[in-house]
Amino acid sequence: MTSGRRNPEKDEEIKFGRRVYAHEQKSGSSRLFPSYGAMSSRAKAEKFARGTPEAVVKMDRPSIKSQKHLTEAGRYISRNGKLECEDGDGYVISDTDTLDATMEDWADKDKAERAKSSSRQRFAMARRFVISTPTGTAPEALRKAIREFAAEQFRDKGYEYIWTLHLDTDNPHAHILVRSLSKDGKRLHYNNREFRAFRERWCVVAEKYGIDLNATSRAVRGKTRRSKPIERVKQEQRGSQHIYEKYRIEELVKVLKSGGEFTDYENEVMKKARATRTEIRRNASDYIKELRDSGSPDDIKLAELIAEKMNNLPPVESAQEERLRKARDKIRRKRQKRTAAEKARAEAIQEAIRRRKKAEQEGKKRYR
Repeated sequence: MTSGRRNPEKDEEIKFGRRVYAHEQKSGSSRLFPSYGAMSSRAKAEKFARGTPEAVVKMDRPSIKSQKHLTEAGRYISRNGKLECEDGDGYVISDTDTLDATMEDWADKDKAERAKSSSRQRFAMARRFVISTPTGTAPEALRKAIREFAAEQFRDKGYEYIWTLHLDTDNPHAHILVRSLSKDGKRLHYNNREFRAFRERWCVVAEKYGIDLNATSRAVRGKTRRSKPIERVKQEQRGSQHIYEKYRIEELVKVLKSGGEFTDYENEVMKKARATRTEIRRNASDYIKELRDSGSPDDIKLAELIAEKMNNLPPVESAQEERLRKARDKIRRKRQKRTAAEKARAEAIQEAIRRRKKAEQEGKKRYR
């Protein structure tokens, strides 16, 4: 077990700059928008205030542990050879035979490395990355940005990889398949800090090609739950139901009928989420005060924009609580719509009765 104390003079170096530790981040901006080496806290704050889209960077779980799975991963990102892939040397792979041969070569290298090792643990042969961009991103800009970023992060560190773009979706995105073991025998791995720095660096490279992105934490943006892993998203796209989904639906229906609330649902998780929200608000308050106290018109304007964002954060709730809230909102809207329709119908009937009485009275006057 390692000590929690850190020596500022022995901060670890990372690929794109000196790692910035929490004990050094004493200002409100650094606590609210921590920097991991590639982007400054101020740059993040300004982008946050003007609503710049967030960088979406995902890495799959280390699940590719056989040649068959590796080949399937290659075929998936290339849409079974319909899309061209490019490797780290700029060579274009345009057919499934070449793609399969590349995957077979990776698998053979992995088997050779495992034969040398005394460890019985089976590590992943490759890792998949998905980097998604906002709707309307120029394909050529994305292509150039991904090519540079992949070369910087993987080729220059001795990793083999292939990548391609999927441009037929709402959000143009890139798939990068990276062989897990580098030429120097180093296994591809990112801890949380390194992956945040990885995401920051993507924002910097993307900006060079006109793709404006930010890299703030989910908590700062009011998101209290992690995004779904790639495997879960693909499962839902295939129409498969998660193993616990049936139970969740039954539980939701039961609470809706009873009119109650979820009791002790994801209790520890939600306690942590609420504590994080409290900390976020405290850090935001400190940073807003710093900006206002500076007296700079630009700082004061930034403070107001951040304050507005913080005041409009969504509630802290679990996925089930969100479902329950949305279901009740939908039921309420239906009832309001039905009530409005019934009211309109009743008013129409009253108006018809009034007109009939008026007509009868006018008819009687004519006969007098």
